[in-house]
Amino acid sequence: MLSLLILCTSCVGPKFTYNQEGLSNVKFSQGKWILNRPVVYGIDDELYDRSLKKWKALIGDSLFLLNELRQNKLISENIAFDLNRDDLENIHLGTNCDYIINTKIKILSEELSALSTPRAPVYTGTTERSNEAVVQVRIYSLKEKKLISS
Repeated sequence: MLSLLILCTSCVGPKFTYNQEGLSNVKFSQGKWILNRPVVYGIDDELYDRSLKKWKALIGDSLFLLNELRQNKLISENIAFDLNRDDLENIHLGTNCDYIINTKIKILSEELSALSTPRAPVYTGTTERSNEAVVQVRIYSLKEKKLISS
């Protein structure tokens, strides 16, 4: 029991490194927003659900999911992460929304799971484990047909 307690309390909290370009200029309280289903490499739908809750908390009832919009409007099944001017114009015409949020998530390593193998011991004799992921978010203005935040 003591070993389990030591194991649980010895874990360190997550560390985050991020770059932000232009996000401070985005006003989430204005317009109608689309949350595109993220392009995901190496994870399941749980992260999408968490992401959706956070975006809903930030934007509120002005946030629409592509699945909801497809029920009444003609929208492509898959919308790419990188969008050009023509893509943005077509999405705007099909949805009458103002912005689209695209997300790309890539798991680099998932060593803290029970089935993963740890890295070789560091010179101190300890084993090092970590989880690493990269998340990219791009926000496009559909009216202006351009990228406004990355």
